[in-house]
Amino acid sequence: HGDADWQGREIKLQIKGGGGQAGNFQMNGNLETRNNWPLQLSGQYSSLRMDPWIQEFSGHSMAAEISASGSFTLEGPLKDRRLLSGTSKIQQLEINFPALQLSNEGPVAVSYADSNLTLRQFRLRGQATNFEVGGSIHFGHPPTLDITARGKASATLLGLAASGIQATGESDLKVQMRGSLAEPQLSGEINVKDVGLGYTGLPFRLNALNGTIKLEGERAMISSLKGTIGGGSVSIAGFLVLQESLRYQIRTQLSQVRVRYPADFTSVLDGNLTLAGTSNQGQLSGNIAVRNLFANENLNLVDLLSGPNPFGGVSAADSGSFASSINLNVTLGSVRPVRIESHNLRVLSDVELQVQGTLANPVAVGNIYLRSGDAIFRGNRYTLIRGDISMTNPFRTEPILDLQLRTNIDKYDLTLEVSGPPDQIRFSYRSDPPLPTQDIL
Repeated sequence: HGDADWQGREIKLQIKGGGGQAGNFQMNGNLETRNNWPLQLSGQYSSLRMDPWIQEFSGHSMAAEISASGSFTLEGPLKDRRLLSGTSKIQQLEINFPALQLSNEGPVAVSYADSNLTLRQFRLRGQATNFEVGGSIHFGHPPTLDITARGKASATLLGLAASGIQATGESDLKVQMRGSLAEPQLSGEINVKDVGLGYTGLPFRLNALNGTIKLEGERAMISSLKGTIGGGSVSIAGFLVLQESLRYQIRTQLSQVRVRYPADFTSVLDGNLTLAGTSNQGQLSGNIAVRNLFANENLNLVDLLSGPNPFGGVSAADSGSFASSINLNVTLGSVRPVRIESHNLRVLSDVELQVQGTLANPVAVGNIYLRSGDAIFRGNRYTLIRGDISMTNPFRTEPILDLQLRTNIDKYDLTLEVSGPPDQIRFSYRSDPPLPTQDIL
């Protein structure tokens, strides 16, 4: 609301507005109704939300809430807006991302003249973040910009790509953004330093990630990022096309990485994975070789057969997340027989699996062939005669057991057959010389 006091050719203005989450502003000044209608205004604003205006003008959605408090002046001929000029001093600037809050260090000086909005260099700070920003926007046809940023940025900003990402560490950045406001071009680089990455529900975490990301036009080029997973090495390369609809292709080489999967096991893996797609849909594909499987030291045959499905329980975030948009097409196999050992269990196996479904709901199909082994069951050591764990359900990981084990007790050869899924396991016994089932038990 406002008041206008018209005295001859001069109008005195007093205007107040805003309120609530949108912030507040007030201004006063003079407007003369002669020649080109010269205008002089000054005012203050507090907690004024800027992101709706930026979103409306740029045509791009904003991932952060931006609010500002400060003062401004505006003067010039109202009938020729090209000649309007103004200044603003922002005392408090707050940029709030879901996982990171930034604020200014010292006043931010802004000026407008000749259709150019100039932002003098200022510093933004946040958790593990400290960088300088400056540049200009020209309000022509089309509008163009020239913005630079340099300093340190927190890796938690990666959480903007997907809510399930958990990131630690920081990066040195030197970035310039130039060109049209609708499709700005990037140049510069981001030096990644000891960044850690995880994703909700996944049984591993990428640590000590180091390397350089080059910014070239619309692309972020990853020539070589190196890190570790469970003591093994990881090398990452690829690109992201930073358009309105994000496109990406990320290639990963794994060497002796350790992953706590399936349940009660640690897998040692080699291989390659490729993540490719857009912001709406993607696919993770590749080939993974199982080098070794280490069982929980206390794992025994009873726990393995009667416990929860060891291949279940891995699901990344919720079904409505980024993870549900990533389809899986990963071959998982052993290049040589894999030995599994615990205090009460020893098995030699071959693995031939295909992982499909989505990252939010992965499904394993295929077979695990048990070549040989032995296990202690109810106090007696059984030798594996044959064994096969098959998974054929395309909608959920459902292992079907088909095992035959043999032991000798008091001159009787006893054979134990185990079949069915873990939640509906079936046992059958026979002996040589023959005995009734009750006697065998």
